[in-house]
Amino acid sequence: MRSSTLRQFPDTLAPLAGVLLKRAPLSQAARAERLLDEARRRAQRLVRDAERDANACRARAATAGYEAGFARAIAEVAACIERVDAQRATLLERVVDDVRCSLERLLDDPDLLLRIAGALASRRACAADRPLRVSVPAHAKRIAPAIRERLNDAYPSAQVVVADTRTFVVESDEAILEFDPRDIAHELCDAALAACRAAAGTADTSTEQEPCHDALANRDTRAD
Repeated sequence: MRSSTLRQFPDTLAPLAGVLLKRAPLSQAARAERLLDEARRRAQRLVRDAERDANACRARAATAGYEAGFARAIAEVAACIERVDAQRATLLERVVDDVRCSLERLLDDPDLLLRIAGALASRRACAADRPLRVSVPAHAKRIAPAIRERLNDAYPSAQVVVADTRTFVVESDEAILEFDPRDIAHELCDAALAACRAAAGTADTSTEQEPCHDALANRDTRAD
């Protein structure tokens, strides 16, 4: 009998229920059993491989899903920061506009022109021996006599007139002093707005960036 790793079957078996089994049928049975064992092993390998592939697919899907979610979250945070910056800039401009309007009204107060005239007289800003002409805006014509009175001691020959203009103008020969509340308010507010923008540009943005840093750290931790 040839040697085989399979179990050895005798040439014949004792009669079973009056039937005598010969060697040929037994060899066929042994081969069939061997094929079944091999089929089982292959099936088990296929199952293990399928499980491994399925786990890998699930892991890749989870990673891809997390990365996609992370990317969406970062995009939303970035968009939120941009909206906050835009709203902050808009609010800043609105505040500056309101301040500008208030400053214009404040500087356009006729009583302020009286103070300017008083400063010209007390400081002798213009040469006393030169002709002096003062133009008072129409909306402040009620204070023209008071301005003339304040300038009288320092500039007896000063000419005070009411002009159809928004500006307060003092002319002494070729020297001209012009006080326009609107222009001054715009200059002051533009300077203030530029200073605010510069300060905002150099401000510490660590608080705004903190959510992004945390998200990056969490992603790296999960990736490890």
